[in-house]
Amino acid sequence: MESMIRIAKSEDLVWVQKIYDDIISYEEQNVKYTAFQANVYPVRDTAEKALAGNFLYVCEKDCTICASMIINQSQPDEYKNIDWNHKFSEHEIMVIHLLCVSPEYSGNGLGRKMIEFAVEEGKRHNCKSIRLDTGNQNIPAKSLYEKNGFTVAGINHMSIGGLIEHDTHLFYEKIIC
Repeated sequence: MESMIRIAKSEDLVWVQKIYDDIISYEEQNVKYTAFQANVYPVRDTAEKALAGNFLYVCEKDCTICASMIINQSQPDEYKNIDWNHKFSEHEIMVIHLLCVSPEYSGNGLGRKMIEFAVEEGKRHNCKSIRLDTGNQNIPAKSLYEKNGFTVAGINHMSIGGLIEHDTHLFYEKIIC
């Protein structure tokens, strides 16, 4: 069955939280790529706030939610400290936050599909750019973003989710117009 990306519903929250928890658990047993912390960030409340704003999207495959992301036009405060390669107004920028693929489904192209969906959403909102950020240690995410046309605009400090301090954070941008 083909995967489908859609706006999340309240009944999806349990699955989104499971993805967050599964990533944290997987990293505790393997290699830690993210700066995620159990019971700190990301948590169900993170997804609930995005759901309330209609910013939470999920990827469903075989009747299972296997990936999620938040996309909106809200740039974290730290984005103001980046010398972006392209100067666009706030309403011309779409931001991908917290793109997560369940470890069980990683390597199946779902991250790429989520990015393609976000680009189409950006175009639908007449945006000219997609921005996102990730930790410098997050090799899989860096590879995914760079393979999908994102370029690094800067490296700086980031307070991830407003809760986890991280000094070597990468800020990416992709022009979509």
